Amino acid sequence: MALRLVSLQQFLLSVSPDSGPPGTVFTFTVTINEPAAANTPVTLTIQARVAGSAVWIDGESKTETIGADGTLTTTFQAPVPNAGLYEARVKGVIAVQEAYTNTVSFTVTAVAQVSLVITAGLGGTTDPAPGTYYYDAGTTVTVKAISDNGYKFKHWLINGGIIDPYSHQNPTSAPIISDSTLEAVFEEGEEPKPFPWPLVVAAVGVTAVIIIVVVAAKKREG
Repeated sequence: MALRLVSLQQFLLSVSPDSGPPGTVFTFTVTINEPAAANTPVTLTIQARVAGSAVWIDGESKTETIGADGTLTTTFQAPVPNAGLYEARVKGVIAVQEAYTNTVSFTVTAVAQVSLVITAGLGGTTDPAPGTYYYDAGTTVTVKAISDNGYKFKHWLINGGIIDPYSHQNPTSAPIISDSTLEAVFEEGEEPKPFPWPLVVAAVGVTAVIIIVVVAAKKREG
């Protein structure tokens, strides 16, 4: 019995999504509708190339069995690291026969880079250190103000102004979606010291022990 898998109506490939930034996981869905190949194993291999290239590169390969009704649906997933236009297809092999799906195109879009200029006024510095940094747009960045002796953190100036709640948080975290500036402002004074909870707990524990000992001693005397 001849096994065909030669028609685009019988052996198809689709992709979702068809575009996305680097790191996007593209899902390729293969469908087979070939009653003559019911209950037959088929080896499927996804192939990809840069659009226009003559060279196809093999990716994931799997062997599955076509259903009793002659149909099979399966998926491949592939993250593509670099920006560009790509093409993909799936090779199917049944026994010694080889066939290919249609070719689908998908685009890995470039992510815009934005700058963050960090500065510090008199009385302290920052972590990361003052300077110009570049990030993918939308990246959440955390910056901490570190005061010198005799100074304390006052606020952040974000693009020259106060933006709450970010301006009064230390450290502060926010997504960077466009070129931005961040300045740490300090004033004379001392940073508030954290309340010494461990010492308080220890002191309470010692007091409790002393009370228990005293009570026990009085009971023995009585």
